[in-house]
Amino acid sequence: MGFLRTAALLAGGAIAGYLASQTQERRKHETSTELERQEHSAQELLTQRQANMAKFFDSPLGKPLQPYALKAVKFAATVKQGMNEREEQLKTKFDAHVEDVRPGSLDGWEEEPGNRPLESAEPGDYLESEVVEVDSAEGIRQRMARDTQLGKDFFA
Repeated sequence: MGFLRTAALLAGGAIAGYLASQTQERRKHETSTELERQEHSAQELLTQRQANMAKFFDSPLGKPLQPYALKAVKFAATVKQGMNEREEQLKTKFDAHVEDVRPGSLDGWEEEPGNRPLESAEPGDYLESEVVEVDSAEGIRQRMARDTQLGKDFFA
């Protein structure tokens, strides 16, 4: 009894697997056919829109508007080109910033590449008023006085 039951379960599983694979292949074929149909209809719609646009600008009503439409297309192309150039500049600047000795710092972010790095600065390059020693109590008071002059919103 156990052997027949096991054989029946195996046969039933094999039949169910076969039917599932056939259904999946059929769906895959139907999906690809549907995608091809959608692409074809989208292409036809685009072609139809282009034909309608051409008919409009060939008509007596659209003929006077044609130069303005061409100027608008030229303007859009110029803006797109400018955006691409600016994006390339920002990418170059960001890549240079990532390669900085201290990644994540904002020092020198607005400066052009080629400026002197912070490590090569001489000790005398800084103003005495900018350097406040914090090791002593007097240094801490000087720093707090300087911070008070900057205002509350400076650190926000």
